[in-house]
Amino acid sequence: MRLKVKKPFYILSFSFWGLILAADQLLLPMFHFNGLPFKLSYFLAGYWFVDFLVREDRDFYADREFKMFAMAVMIIIVCSCIGELYFSVYWNVQSFEPLIRSILIYALMMLSFGLGLSALNFNFKWLISIMMIALVLNFAFIVLKFQMPSFLINLYYGDAVVSAKADAGLTDAKSILELSRPRGLFPNPNGSAFLVNIISLFLYLGIKHKLCAIPKFGHYFLVITLPIILSTFLASRGEFLVSLVLAALHYKLVLTNNKSYVRKLNVLIILVPLSLIGYVSQKIDMTDFQHNIDRTLSIIDVIENSSSQDSEVRDLAGIARPLLTFVTAYERFKRSPIVGTGYGAVPGHEYFTDGTDYYHNDWFRLIVTSGLVGLIAMLWIINRFVLFLGWPVLIPFVLPGMVNSFLLNIPAVMFFFFMIGCMRSRLKRPKPLNI
Repeated sequence: MRLKVKKPFYILSFSFWGLILAADQLLLPMFHFNGLPFKLSYFLAGYWFVDFLVREDRDFYADREFKMFAMAVMIIIVCSCIGELYFSVYWNVQSFEPLIRSILIYALMMLSFGLGLSALNFNFKWLISIMMIALVLNFAFIVLKFQMPSFLINLYYGDAVVSAKADAGLTDAKSILELSRPRGLFPNPNGSAFLVNIISLFLYLGIKHKLCAIPKFGHYFLVITLPIILSTFLASRGEFLVSLVLAALHYKLVLTNNKSYVRKLNVLIILVPLSLIGYVSQKIDMTDFQHNIDRTLSIIDVIENSSSQDSEVRDLAGIARPLLTFVTAYERFKRSPIVGTGYGAVPGHEYFTDGTDYYHNDWFRLIVTSGLVGLIAMLWIINRFVLFLGWPVLIPFVLPGMVNSFLLNIPAVMFFFFMIGCMRSRLKRPKPLNI
């Protein structure tokens, strides 16, 4: 049930700003200033915080929820700062840039959650349009490549993206687009697939909790099927699994709430993906795509080989990649297990050379950088503010959280916690007493 507010919906409302935040984070590229990332919606979230500080007629519920959420996040930040100082005393830390960037991410997490609490009229149908645009842009970058308008190529694959790929011998946008594994809308193919799946996740949660009606048949069919095809083309094994899980959850919603077009959906789920793949195979060279499809479907081998006693077999399976950093993470964790050791890297050190961004596991990184105190604070955040939506909302903390990274993906973090704040304010807010 949508809450009614006294002020009418207009362009300066927090609900509209929430739409801008979602579109900005999920559809537009990341810009950089002196190495630090920024987007337009950062300023909108910051303005919300200023309004929160100066507003006299505060929303008691939103005020309480934000303060409790911010308190837990600040515990993580403080622990990591103490750990960073302790670590830098004993080792020559290369740069404090990872610390600054991580604090920025946590701050944006807080502000996004707060903005979500105030976005009482956010329309969940907007997610359908955002998802359709994201899918179109992703497939355009995969299939059309150099036929895309040059201004779009330069916008999404600008100097910052090219510079980040310089170590791999890539010197311009063309060389990145020519890679056998497509990048999609963003430079990282796993990230491109993830940012589509996370829209699908909250569309599912919105429908399940009756904040949004089931979309029209055509739209919902695309929501269910296209993320699976996209993750296959992007060769993102983790997100391929996520897209399958989300497709099953959406399909279950259809079976439960709208049986009128189940039969049509069953037929199209089989015919349309096959027709699309057949059309694409006639229009472009499928050699590279076949390799990516094989890589994606190798998830079957990953599952089968992950229990093998042969360490080489497990490593080849790929799922062991995050576990390979366990020793490195443990060696750093035991230096300061209570508050962590921050984020800094020590060049040439056996365990600290790569810093903490390369563990491929958010939970390793969290417990190393903020210690047991930070880990407990994050678990409390999840239990107190997230789990009320049910187990599917934990998907980002598992995939990619345990095999790549969720908490380092700023667009995903901001969108996720904005939606958590928005849904919490709509579903958990105490109902006024009828006197």
